[in-house]
Amino acid sequence: MRSPQEYEDFKERLKTDVVLFADFFFDIELDPKQIDFAISCLENKHTVAIFSRQTGKTTTIIILIAFILVNHRQVMIQCYAPTEKQALGVIFDRLREMLEGSPLLYNKIAKDGMRKSGSILMKNGNRFQIQTANRDSNIRGFSPTHIILDESQDIPSQKYNADIVGSGAAMKGLTATERRRIRKLPEKDRQAAMDEVTIKTKIWECGTPKGRSHFYEITLPGTKAHIVYQKWFESSFIDKEYVLQKKRELPEATFKAEFECEFDLTEGFAFDRADIMTASEGNSDRKFYRNPAAIYVCGIDLGRTQDHSVMVVLEVIGPIRKMVFMERWELGLKWEHITEEMKMHLIEWNPDQTFVDCTGPTGDVFDFFFADWEVIETEGMEITKKSKPQMMGILKIQFQRELIEIWDDDILMQELWICPEDTSGDQARFPGPEKGHDDTVQALMLAVYAAHEYLGVSYEEEEEVSKLRSKEYGHRQVTQNARHNREPVKQPVRAQAEVDPTGFNSGESHAGISATELPPDMDSAFIGRRPTMWDSKDGWTKIAGKMYREL
Repeated sequence: MRSPQEYEDFKERLKTDVVLFADFFFDIELDPKQIDFAISCLENKHTVAIFSRQTGKTTTIIILIAFILVNHRQVMIQCYAPTEKQALGVIFDRLREMLEGSPLLYNKIAKDGMRKSGSILMKNGNRFQIQTANRDSNIRGFSPTHIILDESQDIPSQKYNADIVGSGAAMKGLTATERRRIRKLPEKDRQAAMDEVTIKTKIWECGTPKGRSHFYEITLPGTKAHIVYQKWFESSFIDKEYVLQKKRELPEATFKAEFECEFDLTEGFAFDRADIMTASEGNSDRKFYRNPAAIYVCGIDLGRTQDHSVMVVLEVIGPIRKMVFMERWELGLKWEHITEEMKMHLIEWNPDQTFVDCTGPTGDVFDFFFADWEVIETEGMEITKKSKPQMMGILKIQFQRELIEIWDDDILMQELWICPEDTSGDQARFPGPEKGHDDTVQALMLAVYAAHEYLGVSYEEEEEVSKLRSKEYGHRQVTQNARHNREPVKQPVRAQAEVDPTGFNSGESHAGISATELPPDMDSAFIGRRPTMWDSKDGWTKIAGKMYREL
């Protein structure tokens, strides 16, 4: 036990040095990763500790709470845990036990609250309060200086986003005047305004990887949180026999999550991360030109007040759907501006099939801007609870069988990673993410479904086609959706896995015509392609301010 004289000797250092504080009052020597976590909590606004089981994350949190309560001023610490046992039986009881074990610290407590209330009041006016954060708990509204979440991965994402650290929690801590002012701001400026008034609140989280919940989302690129990882073998005091026993007992995915800090990204989500990474590896070269030998399809997701509008174009050659264009419009733009740019891109790419989301209010936008537009034919698609599982199922098949190539785009990749899937009922459901957007996924889904409808390919046919990947295949005649009553379309002959970019090999026969027999003014790559709106005999036609050469 430390004497009052020793305390006086180290008094000034104990106010600023959390490592010395832990050693002096609690006789605990922190590991390097625990020190990194503690220092980050003191220096950064948002710190997340992803620690293996039994490596001292909760101990570090309790030391930090004691350090802040004793040395800082005007502090209100609000701590959350997913269960009452974790909140009171682990954090509150251990904090009070550690304070009682050091008379120098215990004398600084003004009121040791009842265990049921979970609160401690210090003589300097600082307060500590702990609450459970489950689906049924009532999170009281106030603005703490510090928010602490223990076992954050087990706190429901809806409760986390709405009541604790999300916009809902920030709004609770504001005055009525501030709330009205922020709600009148455009969506793109609202979060910045809330951050401005809550900038002093520090957030500390610790937990273990578990699926793609809010705890996973804060680890993605672009988040402002400082992340500290500690795997089991990086701890100096963990019982290795205990770890080996757990490795024998637990499923591999569970062991990797709880002891090696790896997120299991398969449960509860539509797309496997490995499939997403595979789809993005071979499509890094973005060339904005149209291959006349290919079929092109387009998907457009019309955004609303809080959603982005997105347009995706896929190039279809054989069984492969390759992303060749994607545009995502910022929030707050007028419909006239967005749809005008969409029409320009549609004219440039001239897709064979275009599906536009016209669900709910966006149906009026489609009717006004696209329904009577005769330059490029578009079709409105209403996404319902019955149709969405079918469309998403087709998109999942493309990823699972490596039949799709997408851009390595941060926003698209992140939205694919967190796209949820609910398989608890008779039919799979694909609700939107609890936090974030899925606009690029929706547009990609519509584009893939447009290719599916245009080619008229069934699941069984796609399974057979997938076997032809990287193999030789001849030309295949498919019939477009009967709604448009167009002529059957022929894919170009592909004599080998690697072909030239135009999809036409010199001297090869297409549609009964040899490449060497073509007229000098006709590109052989256009054989077998459906006529476009500018395939006339009038020479040159001006379309939307651009000149296109007639065939």
